[in-house]
Amino acid sequence: MSAPQMDPKLEDKIIDEIKTSLTALACVADWKSNVSVAYASAAITSGKRLYDAYKKHGVNSREQLPQGVFQNEVMNENIQSGENFAKQLRQTGIYSSVISPATFFAKGWQQDHYMAFWERVINTFANDVRLNEDWQYSNGCVEEFLIGLQSGKNIYEGTSDKPLEPSDGIKKVRESISQIKSLAVEPTKLYEIYRSLNLLDFTRLKQEKCSV
Repeated sequence: MSAPQMDPKLEDKIIDEIKTSLTALACVADWKSNVSVAYASAAITSGKRLYDAYKKHGVNSREQLPQGVFQNEVMNENIQSGENFAKQLRQTGIYSSVISPATFFAKGWQQDHYMAFWERVINTFANDVRLNEDWQYSNGCVEEFLIGLQSGKNIYEGTSDKPLEPSDGIKKVRESISQIKSLAVEPTKLYEIYRSLNLLDFTRLKQEKCSV
């Protein structure tokens, strides 16, 4: 199957929208903020709920799910969980601001557009990346884990005060891939991110060893 054709004019429009969204966020978080900001990573369109739905309904693709299941049992539940997670983080009083991707929607954007936006958000505004429960099953959360590592952010699971070790996070992703494959689902995107995580951690450890 050939890849869908890209519309350069549409892409330019969405890039402008991403820039506008970043500028709006900077009104709150500032381009170079001196306050503590957390990014509350949470599953939206994938994650454990999606694979639970596959298992429950005896299917192995989103297209095979009965009508309404993806919206009601996966996406709506994921969004609610993400909003609750951000609220929980705000209630800790640790952060001046908590950025929640669960509450953001832009008409016409595809997954790649959202990830381009959130990558800039994490790099520019966040001090910490906080991963919601079962994050290791979500393509977006695992990619945000990678982005956090690449940009040197502090990474935590839930409200824990103990940073997540890269090797521990990578192990969780590997285990989730095995579980997903047991459902006769091929988690290609998740494995691609896992590969990047593994190689990033490998080079990090080698560089640390050389600097001793």
